[in-house]
Amino acid sequence: MSVSDVNGTLTITIIPPPDGYVVDFANPQRRLVTQTYILFALENVLALMFLIQRLYTKIRLMKQFQIDDVFVIVAWALSVGTQACLVAGFVTNCIGVHAWEISLEHYGFYSRLILAAPLVYAPCCALTKITLCIFYSRLSPNVMFQWAVWGTIFACTGAYTGIFFSIIFACKPLAASWDPTLLPTAICVNRGAIYIATAVMGIVTDVVLIVIPIPTIWGLQMPTM
Repeated sequence: MSVSDVNGTLTITIIPPPDGYVVDFANPQRRLVTQTYILFALENVLALMFLIQRLYTKIRLMKQFQIDDVFVIVAWALSVGTQACLVAGFVTNCIGVHAWEISLEHYGFYSRLILAAPLVYAPCCALTKITLCIFYSRLSPNVMFQWAVWGTIFACTGAYTGIFFSIIFACKPLAASWDPTLLPTAICVNRGAIYIATAVMGIVTDVVLIVIPIPTIWGLQMPTM
């Protein structure tokens, strides 16, 4: 943390600004602001459209509403929650700005957001992947295929549960996760490593989910024309 002169007022910032840089908390230097908001809006609209399409097909056409439909609805809601955390950070100038243009007060809010977002994101990912696995489980009664599907379900559940609690208990005391004034005396794990583990887990399980149905689909006898 550093004490910086902002418009004649001494303010605590996370790191000192470069020499000659004029700190402006009200209008920090930012890039691609409009594009960011468009991206947030577009991806949420597309996700909602695909969800409505799925539910219409399952409920109206197939006359079915199963456990994986419940999971995908909850996953969508959690996805919206994750996006809401990021948008809130962007709107309040806590995300997408230089660290030296974040005051201590804003950093406290930022810390809460980056704690909440991955806590919502972890079950979102888990439920999304479990939903796909449940769909896969109906494709073939083959024992090896079923073992692969249910093994993936248990792996996703265990991994994302571990990530969830690792984020919650990342610091001792717990309040250090959102109160920057406690950081000098707190004991915290490398939260960056947790985020990397989350990304690696996401990539690995995505690849597994792509590979699992290939042998079953490859054996289908379908016309080429």
